[in-house]
Amino acid sequence: RYILVLSVRTVYFFRAGSGTGFCAYAYECERWRTGCGKCPHRKEYPPMTIDWTARMWRMKRRIYAGIHPRTTLSTPSRWLSNIMHQSPLTAHLRCEAFPNGISLEPFCPGDRQSARKAYGLSARDKVIMCSYASLGDAWRKGDDFLIPVLKAMPTELARDAVLLLVGQKPETPAECPIRQVPTGFLAKDEQLAECYNAADVFLNLSRADNLPNCLVESAACGLPAVTLDNGGCGETVVHGQTGFAVKSVDEAAKTLTMILGDESTRERFSREARVLAAGHYSDVGYARHIVDLSETMRHQDQN
Repeated sequence: RYILVLSVRTVYFFRAGSGTGFCAYAYECERWRTGCGKCPHRKEYPPMTIDWTARMWRMKRRIYAGIHPRTTLSTPSRWLSNIMHQSPLTAHLRCEAFPNGISLEPFCPGDRQSARKAYGLSARDKVIMCSYASLGDAWRKGDDFLIPVLKAMPTELARDAVLLLVGQKPETPAECPIRQVPTGFLAKDEQLAECYNAADVFLNLSRADNLPNCLVESAACGLPAVTLDNGGCGETVVHGQTGFAVKSVDEAAKTLTMILGDESTRERFSREARVLAAGHYSDVGYARHIVDLSETMRHQDQN
């Protein structure tokens, strides 16, 4: 959710909603283009009791107008970079997109049999991994889409399907049509990687997101993904090669079914997903990007 802003002399951190008056994700709202006000999403986390969005938009405009013109914004996704180019608040600033990096050592393909044994999963199980959202983020993360997707799976496939749920949630959906294996909160990267290695596919149904870590981590572990193509989510997969970025819940159900029903496709997607992660999502690559960007800005300042 954050944008790293590098100036010639200073480093700034802003929320992803820096191009709006308040919200991190505007969804269908276009008010950020003209000054905000009458915000339809001000009750989202963190909620705003009184609508100050127009005033905050004007305050941001004054602040951003005073930023050095050679300042560069570095965003994790092309989606966010495009928004920053379009926003009247930040359009005058240079903006580059480069994905956040993760450590490719804990997040890597591992022993599938051992990972499954740890969660009581058999070799026959078709394992769908999904992350719980916090209560405040549940709607944005598309929690309400999960059951319709699972119910759309063919009956013969659903018999062997298992939902591996990572994280904490107040309630587990009672109407879930397949067996569930909740892990609870996992604090260590190695524990998360074990879950990715136990699964056959990662399912992400976010209505809005920047560049979700869960999709980057799953790719690093060689886990194919099915994601709604909202925000920067679609940038984490190569459609048809490492997974699928789809436009609807119906498409999500169809592609999920296809991946689970075709072992050769899963294996091919798995290999390509790891290649994608190694080339685009390493923490070393991200650090190199920041250094190169800083050096470029320093030379510009000297000239």
